[in-house]
Amino acid sequence: MGIFTLFKKSVYSPEFYREVLGKPFSFSIKYFYSLVLVLAVALTIGISIDLVPKAYVFLRDLGPAILNYFPKELEVRVKDGTASSNVTEPYALPLPDELRQFMKTSDGDAPRAKNLFVINTGSSFSEEEFKNYDTLVLLTKNSVAWQNEKSGKIELQQLNQTPNTTINKKKVSELVDVVNRFSRWVIPFFIFAIFAFTMVVLSFHLVYLLLGALLIWFLGRIKKAGIGYKKAYQVGLHAMSLGMAFDFFAFFLTPGARVRFLFTILMLVVVWINLPSGEASSPEASPRVA
Repeated sequence: MGIFTLFKKSVYSPEFYREVLGKPFSFSIKYFYSLVLVLAVALTIGISIDLVPKAYVFLRDLGPAILNYFPKELEVRVKDGTASSNVTEPYALPLPDELRQFMKTSDGDAPRAKNLFVINTGSSFSEEEFKNYDTLVLLTKNSVAWQNEKSGKIELQQLNQTPNTTINKKKVSELVDVVNRFSRWVIPFFIFAIFAFTMVVLSFHLVYLLLGALLIWFLGRIKKAGIGYKKAYQVGLHAMSLGMAFDFFAFFLTPGARVRFLFTILMLVVVWINLPSGEASSPEASPRVA
């Protein structure tokens, strides 16, 4: 049977569930991962349709934007853990509106700081100075500081472990060229990463079922189906199908909306209407892992 036929029977077919009780465990594992593969491919396509064009435009415009933004006259040097520059300090680089919008959080909040970067290598770090400069990042004589947007705390990194380096427009241009050469692989890697992550997340249903199988075993006891824990787990591999499909459509139609315990309720409803009553024979009689 094809995956879609098996899915349909896994949602509703008492006769199919009667057959499942006599089938090897590997049959249900194969079905589960076939369903996971279909959902992972569909999710990857759905997410990629939205994000890949945006990622392409971002990568295409990133290099030129950085080169246009970086001041022609600016040169920053770090030597033996001490920073210096060739400009009059304090020197501020304003936060561009485009970057401010890009840095929006999931709640829609954008950074409120006026500056992206402030250089003041004539003094050491002080929290008061950081706040006065209204910046996201501050480079001082021997440290670089930034504000953690989530916690609101100021993070500080000393420069004594930083290798000697010089940053100017020529160096930035060279870096952009390197990024451009590798950017052709970013989008394929991005798509693969979505697929791999989705496969892993969906596979966690197997862990959830370690507990869910106990509930299925309990329903089996009520219906006098005569199944043990292992068969209850196997039944769950099919009974989860409706909940997994529901979560798939909810992800796109109502992202972020969740009904507590709905997945478990759907699974148990499928078990209740499909599991044979007092007709199944199984060598397992207690809720133990076989």
